[in-house]
Amino acid sequence: MNYPEGHKGSIEARRFPRYEIDTEIHVATFGGGKPEVMRTRALHISEAAVAGLFVTGWDAGTTVNLKFSVPVVINPL
Repeated sequence: MNYPEGHKGSIEARRFPRYEIDTEIHVATFGGGKPEVMRTRALHISEAAVAGLFVTGWDAGTTVNLKFSVPVVINPL
């Protein structure tokens, strides 16, 4: 597995660095139930994931489409 430079090998190390972000996310769900659209806020972003505030949960396997803007300057955690 390839790790970023400076990887310490500890169990708490992350594969990709996370960055603090504050931007609006538009979420659209598709699949088994009724399509749903909502707006929420992003908290963190990395190469592998986005953390956000969601007022609902979805079943595993639910397809979601996320649309958001990334600011030019972001602060590493």
